[in-house]
Amino acid sequence: MLTNDGQTAHNTQNNDAILRGPQDKYCVITQALSAMSFNEDSFFMKTNTSPISILVIIIIFLISIFLSCNQRYSEKKMSESQRPVGSALKDSTPTTVFVNPTGTYIFRDEIAREDTGITLDYKNEIRALLLDSNTVVISFFFCEGPPAYNHGYFLDTLGYRNNIAVYTCPEEDTTCILTLTFSKDQVVSYEKTADYNWGCGFGHGVVANGTFDKTSSAPPDMRELLMNDK
Repeated sequence: MLTNDGQTAHNTQNNDAILRGPQDKYCVITQALSAMSFNEDSFFMKTNTSPISILVIIIIFLISIFLSCNQRYSEKKMSESQRPVGSALKDSTPTTVFVNPTGTYIFRDEIAREDTGITLDYKNEIRALLLDSNTVVISFFFCEGPPAYNHGYFLDTLGYRNNIAVYTCPEEDTTCILTLTFSKDQVVSYEKTADYNWGCGFGHGVVANGTFDKTSSAPPDMRELLMNDK
């Protein structure tokens, strides 16, 4: 059996072990609690402060422990989120395979005339010549066919990004955007404008949408293309 002095010493050691925090920033709380003394005739503590003050100190101590644990958990999660996930992450970024647009592309159409029974054959054509990896010269011709054979054409040097060349003509149509998307064997033409009756400065009703098949990869003769141009 322990004596009162032994019991008091034993309780004091337990209190010191409990109050010994993992970090020095809690030393103020430890010193405050260590100021408590034990009554020789009682197991309960007697201090110069009120019970409410003791309760406040204990609550602050518990909150400090909670905040410390929460901070360590947050730091651990942040460290895990910044950890490299391997080569799979690097390979997940899609890459565009460069397409050399140089060549001749034809969009051929046939229309049968009911009045004569004659089949009319006409072609739309795109010629492209790559100057460097970011610049291409385009000669473009597009015809709507009979009966009026309204058509549009241009010869221009365009930027070339991600296998796409974009033609605009603010002097003719500020809303005109003609996108040419190149692939290995084709180029797709897509016109966007506010008024398709006279879009991009082309003839009446000419909407230059279509898929042109590549017929040659040789550098073409770059000039303005006209109707029935060979």
